[in-house]
Amino acid sequence: MKLIVKNRTIPLRITMLQAILRWLPKNHPKRPSIEAELARREAGFRGEESIDDYLDFLPEK
Repeated sequence: MKLIVKNRTIPLRITMLQAILRWLPKNHPKRPSIEAELARREAGFRGEESIDDYLDFLPEK
């Protein structure tokens, strides 16, 4: 079985949340929940990236 290696890119959802926060006023009632979701998704993405570093050390087979 051959392993398919793809380059990891920033998920669209993270990009969208970042764009929303740039435009949303600081005192908007939804801002805290959007910031919390963005923080969770960014943490997950960083976790996936850290796993990639370990996987790079494994032999291809």
